[in-house]
Amino acid sequence: MGQLHSLYAVSIEGSDLEILMRHRAVLFGLLGAFLIYATFNPNLELIALIAALVSVASFVFLAWTVGSYQPSIAKVVYIDIGLAIALVVALGMKLFTRQVI
Repeated sequence: MGQLHSLYAVSIEGSDLEILMRHRAVLFGLLGAFLIYATFNPNLELIALIAALVSVASFVFLAWTVGSYQPSIAKVVYIDIGLAIALVVALGMKLFTRQVI
């Protein structure tokens, strides 16, 4: 769990939390693989963009509703806000080009 500590500057105490965090990493990996796959399959791009937006927006929402997070998590929140904006733009472009063609 040293990698998680270096990324997020939080300590993972106990096997239950470690299992949850590792499972979260697997889900991130699956989402990343799907995003890469969708890059080569235009029929899946819209679904992949929506899935990515839900992922980053849910983290921002959870951080905002829970509050009192450390500066290391605040960095992730700011990055995810930027990613959400980029994903909304990408979704808009995808939907616009779909209607134009």
